[in-house]
Amino acid sequence: MYVNQKDGSNETHIWKLLAVLLAFTLIAAACGDDDDVTLLLVEQNADMALAHCKRFCVIRNVEIALEGVSDDYVDDPTPLQSAYLGV
Repeated sequence: MYVNQKDGSNETHIWKLLAVLLAFTLIAAACGDDDDVTLLLVEQNADMALAHCKRFCVIRNVEIALEGVSDDYVDDPTPLQSAYLGV
């Protein structure tokens, strides 16, 4: 668990997480069921990002390291993590 180094609490992390969840919720509500919407989302939390998109692309060092269908990586994110971390 992330712990805020200044005061030892995780309150800062919780607020950041809530802000990201709110952003995803607002985007999903605005797009509805329209499959013709393209959105560039830059997010480090891969689990959350994959839960809200159909396709993804990992860009590392200005090159596409991995791209694919989100559902293919939800159960086993190892290739996604390797592409993201560069290992």
